[in-house]
Amino acid sequence: MSVLAFLALALAARQVHSWTFAHSPAVPRQCTPITITPSGGSPPYQFSILRVAGNVPDLPVAQWGNGSAIVANTTSTYTTTLPWAQQDIIVIIGSDSTGFASGGTTAILPVQPSSNNDASCLAETTNTTFNSHIVSWEGSTAMCGQMNAVINNVANPYSVAIVVPGGQTYKEVSSSQASSQAGTSLSWTITVPQFDPVVFFAADQNGPLFVSPLIWVDSSDNGSCLAGLPAATETNPPIEISTSGSAPSETSAPLDISTSGGGATESVGTADGPLPTQDGSSGSSGSSSSSSSNKGAIAGGVVGGIVGLLVVGGIVMFLMRQYNRHHIITRRQTFGIARYGPGRPTPALEDDEVRLRAMGGDSKAN
Repeated sequence: MSVLAFLALALAARQVHSWTFAHSPAVPRQCTPITITPSGGSPPYQFSILRVAGNVPDLPVAQWGNGSAIVANTTSTYTTTLPWAQQDIIVIIGSDSTGFASGGTTAILPVQPSSNNDASCLAETTNTTFNSHIVSWEGSTAMCGQMNAVINNVANPYSVAIVVPGGQTYKEVSSSQASSQAGTSLSWTITVPQFDPVVFFAADQNGPLFVSPLIWVDSSDNGSCLAGLPAATETNPPIEISTSGSAPSETSAPLDISTSGGGATESVGTADGPLPTQDGSSGSSGSSSSSSSNKGAIAGGVVGGIVGLLVVGGIVMFLMRQYNRHHIITRRQTFGIARYGPGRPTPALEDDEVRLRAMGGDSKAN
């Protein structure tokens, strides 16, 4: 398995952005107000709250109508009550004047039941018109795969945001100023590690067009598009959400909501005010090299320790061998077995032979 695949399977640190935001309650609940508070950044802020079209694998594009979005522009804290039911899946994107998704993207947030089972806020928001804009939607959702879309009857420029829950969301923008029945083409690369989830969010100058379901990025041997990108994204394990198994309903027109308060404006299906149009996100990134450096230092320490032990062991064995050799020589000299000089050993002589030689005689003559 490649290093990129390993990083995609591991839980990595959340991306570091130039500013952040928090939502309260931390777990969104049906018909319960949710407040989004920015921290830092450069107002005006824009919060895009997406209800993804579901968690059904390989859901056809024609059945993406259950996806919808609230795009709110504000200069400070923003509060709203989501018109969506429990078990719906939402993702929140924070943007400011410096660019789209500059404040980050939340992880996958399943809507929970309200404390008193309140359902008074619920409204059908199924999008029945988005299919009239889509001429074609094709390509590979594998890591570093190529996607292509042709959209018509839109107010250019239009964009497709590649939303990575808990990770690095980016946007591809068509700069074409002409719109026709033939449509405007847009192509992009899936610069997302394999096995991560993505959501496609299309919008034009007038507001949201459609939101896709959760799509899990397929595996691929081609990871070249990820070279030089920030640290690996935070991955989300597949979530289990009970569904009826039927296709999303497409019987109602999109719901348009306009509210005011706290200096904020919001819309479902339409955007209120100018949208940030910068490509990608401007958040600063953490360094992915620190983990590799730590691993290299640990490996170097282990190898160095092993080499050190081998050297010490060799020295000890050499000293022991020298000691044993000296000990053996000493024992032989003690018992008169051999006499050692600077050269090789010579046989020991009997005492009478020593005396005869000293006198110039020969013991064999006797």
